[in-house]
Amino acid sequence: MFQMGAKFKPKQRTFLEDSEGFHSLEILYDAADDDYGLRENNSTYRDQIGLTLVVIGESPGGNQICFEKKTGRILFWHHEAPIDEESIFEIATDFGEFVRKLEPENACSESRTQKIVESNSFLDF
Repeated sequence: MFQMGAKFKPKQRTFLEDSEGFHSLEILYDAADDDYGLRENNSTYRDQIGLTLVVIGESPGGNQICFEKKTGRILFWHHEAPIDEESIFEIATDFGEFVRKLEPENACSESRTQKIVESNSFLDF
């Protein structure tokens, strides 16, 4: 379904979305006992998120997609900040709405490539 990845627009604007208001979804954690598993990632962040949130996925930069146990809301957590009202942003009221918000990401679109060329970057593409 999402061959080039997925993106979403949170209900609340953060300071990290792209110019169109989107965040990329890098991964949804699975049930495996490895680095991409729910258990491993929740263990990693347990001291920061406590018992009220469950990390379920990751956005670029290590920011986390979380499930709030009490309400069922899906939240975006800017992981370099403490858990407070300035680092948590609502994406969706529940998991179903979150899934419906996902859109295909076109990482290699011509317009993005053209912007790189036009930027006169020192990188030689």
